[in-house]
Amino acid sequence: MANSALALALVIAAQAGAATKPAWKLFTSEEGGFSVLMPGEPVEQRKSVPSPDGPVELINHSARLGQGVCLVNMTPLAEAALKRGRDALLKDARAAVARIMPGKVVKERVIELDGHPGVELVIDAPAAEKMPSGATIKVRCYLVEKRLLQVMALIPKGQGSSKEVAKFFDSFGLIGPGEGPPGGAPKAKR
Repeated sequence: MANSALALALVIAAQAGAATKPAWKLFTSEEGGFSVLMPGEPVEQRKSVPSPDGPVELINHSARLGQGVCLVNMTPLAEAALKRGRDALLKDARAAVARIMPGKVVKERVIELDGHPGVELVIDAPAAEKMPSGATIKVRCYLVEKRLLQVMALIPKGQGSSKEVAKFFDSFGLIGPGEGPPGGAPKAKR
């Protein structure tokens, strides 16, 4: 009985340790044209979502970070969408994030990555079943060629500026011809 309790305690401690010290892995998406350090092996999900220009395929790569999640969404943009222009597309992306994510936008800034325009949002989310203290949602949206890339972390309140979250965002970079080396932090647009 004592050995069983000790074994159970070791399993719980190992799991707790794994949650606080993720096994970071470089993930590269040739299809999405990006690389990023993820806190573990990412899971890919694909689904068709409606858009003003017809259905588009959303490709999501996510990995758990403690009680939260880090993810990158890639959405190819239709030619009709591209005709609206970069400013309109970023405005639409910002509005969609604010509409879909629960809570209030508490910070917003215009950014860019390797010359590609973007917007960063920080959302204060209310308490929910899986996050009783509420959550901080940080999102960076970039328009890159014919795709929208969304880099996002949803984490329990109070962990929004953790080193792990910064590591995830700072590691995000573009790959491919003319995109520059991966891992460049976004610059605030002046």
